[in-house]
Amino acid sequence: MPLRSLLGQGNTHLTKQAFSTLTPSQIFLVGTRELDPPEKTFIAQNRFHELSASSVNKQQNNSLLSAIQAAGCHKIYIHLDLDVVEPDSFPHVTCPTPGGIEITPLKALISKLIDSFELVGASVLEFLPTDSNLAGTPIASELIDILRL
Repeated sequence: MPLRSLLGQGNTHLTKQAFSTLTPSQIFLVGTRELDPPEKTFIAQNRFHELSASSVNKQQNNSLLSAIQAAGCHKIYIHLDLDVVEPDSFPHVTCPTPGGIEITPLKALISKLIDSFELVGASVLEFLPTDSNLAGTPIASELIDILRL
């Protein structure tokens, strides 16, 4: 699990190559769903701040912004797995899962984060275009454009 590696856990040959690691207070999970029991336990034990897809869709993002500020974070890195998006809006991922974040509120949240904190990096993953269906490309491009440094 890449997140655990960023926390300094796991294979020491990999983790010792990192110049620094994160602490649980620096992790904010947004729109996660369909977690397996060990993931749920790990998240609970480490007290990661979580914001549900439903909250993002209702644009109830203040708890996330407040938690980031309370953690003393001024700079942020946004890792966006596109499978967090509602499949009715964006089915172009390996494991589309109902109950995700709608595109418009996702864009609004990303913009608010960028306006509120210094964005120092970003990644967008899980886009699975097919030769026969490139319909998701404009949406993925819009999200990447928002994240441009």
